[in-house]
Amino acid sequence: MKLFLKCVLLIAVVLMSLPCRADESEQTVKILLSVKKYPPYVMDEGVNINWDLPGISLEILRLTEKKLGMKFEYYRTDWNRGLYMIEQGDCDAIFPSSYREERAKYAVYPMKDNKPDPSRAIRTYAYWLYVREGSDVTWDGQRIKNLKKPVAAIMGNAIVADLKNAGYAVNDNFHEYPSMLEMLLKNYTDAVAGFDMTVDRKIVEHPERFKGIKRINIPLRAKNGYLMFSKHFSKQHSDSMENIWDMIRTIKTSPEFEKIKQKYQSLQISE
Repeated sequence: MKLFLKCVLLIAVVLMSLPCRADESEQTVKILLSVKKYPPYVMDEGVNINWDLPGISLEILRLTEKKLGMKFEYYRTDWNRGLYMIEQGDCDAIFPSSYREERAKYAVYPMKDNKPDPSRAIRTYAYWLYVREGSDVTWDGQRIKNLKKPVAAIMGNAIVADLKNAGYAVNDNFHEYPSMLEMLLKNYTDAVAGFDMTVDRKIVEHPERFKGIKRINIPLRAKNGYLMFSKHFSKQHSDSMENIWDMIRTIKTSPEFEKIKQKYQSLQISE
């Protein structure tokens, strides 16, 4: 009898030492992101996060966590390893994941009418075409017309392959935007293909230097990055998943988000 009581007591102690399952309001969501930095969305690199200045995407998630009363834990790893962990159900979510059919086989995106819902993307960015004022180069969303010289683009940018695949000549012997903008002004190229936030910032920083450059207001390529959940998490917590996506959308249309964007724009302009 004494041995039986001792066993019961030992089991009770072990059970008390185990973490309790959190209720919905205290739920922990384990989120993956790359070890690389993608300013202004993720500002630093490595395994840690500088929460004094984490980046726009992490600011959105921090607000989402606060407003929903959840707890988010972050883990940084190689991107491909992160995707594998999501496929295996070893973590709950990863960002920013563009929509791909092969990923949709093992993970879940915010959907609307059987298509990814861009209003609930955590990050939206685009490549645009920049030309000289008065240039006859046009882009109608389908074709670039009146090009006589190769489009200038940063080596390794995704837009380079897109332009080449569409049949355009590209000069991608560049590593930074100012030199490309100078080439545009000196008529060595007819157009620059660039990431809007970066190019616009350079033009704002140096208005006299880059006077006479305009952006054609149809994106060359728009891309959405989503907080993508594992199917395991989706099956267990579908309501929480939808609430998170909905809150991301709400935050992105709020005055709070405008303040976040201004903070990072001001920071980069002052660099």
